[in-house]
Amino acid sequence: MLFRSPLLAATALIASSDNQEIADSPWPGFTAAALSAVALVLAFFKLPESLKPGSAPVGRRLFDLQSLKTALSIPTVGALLMTSFVSVLSFAMFESILSLLLKEQRGGFEFDLIDVLFLFAFLGFVHALGQGGVRRMAKTMSEANLATLGAVTSIVGYLLLLAATMQGSLPLLLTGMKIGRAHV
Repeated sequence: MLFRSPLLAATALIASSDNQEIADSPWPGFTAAALSAVALVLAFFKLPESLKPGSAPVGRRLFDLQSLKTALSIPTVGALLMTSFVSVLSFAMFESILSLLLKEQRGGFEFDLIDVLFLFAFLGFVHALGQGGVRRMAKTMSEANLATLGAVTSIVGYLLLLAATMQGSLPLLLTGMKIGRAHV
């Protein structure tokens, strides 16, 4: 889950007397690799096979230009692909920029590194809980309504982040961080 990595980093910082010791140590990388290996093994043995016995897998290519042309011939698909592209592009550095904002002294919130890690762990936990709510809503709402709701809540969240930065308000920051990530 999203909150494990910041908690591992915070634990490493708490356990260490010297932050440089953690920066030079290979153990955080080894720990992450071990957790990824456990996830791979669990996925291999616990996830059910999606192919039915006797069925053949569908042939796929890395990039199918003809399929893209066919998809783009539907008027709404092009707009959806562009919206998805802009969303992914704008969100690509969200957490990196946010962590810098949290640590920044001028115009920021002056958090210590350990506080930034705990904040991201908390937000990851809340985000995981929120995803459970979205799954329940998906059973009762159409995809178009869910997409619209996600876009609107994201815009509101980003505006709250802007207001939090301008006012130096931690409650606005926390609310904006969660709501701004609602579409993910």
